[in-house]
Amino acid sequence: MSYSHAQQVSDAIDEVASELTMDDIEMLALHIQEVRQKIARREYLGMEVGDRVHIRNIKPKYLTGMTGTLLRKTGGKLEIEIDARYDTRRYGHKVTVPAACVERMD
Repeated sequence: MSYSHAQQVSDAIDEVASELTMDDIEMLALHIQEVRQKIARREYLGMEVGDRVHIRNIKPKYLTGMTGTLLRKTGGKLEIEIDARYDTRRYGHKVTVPAACVERMD
């Protein structure tokens, strides 16, 4: 998302925020979760073995921000070989993470 797009989204939220109730916020949170799942499914289907990927929004936090290569797709999870530039002595060079926590790098 570009800065100008992010700013437009932020401005739109600010414009309607004064009108929202807590029930509205809870409904929006549920809807956002559904949208995230749909996006994750779409991205999962578009990923192929060998794709370069970026790990995001995951626990344990040490994985967040790491990049690597997709090795295998298995039932909504992805096996990733972490790039050599990261210190992976403690956890190894291969990790399996939920597809929702990975995005393909362009």
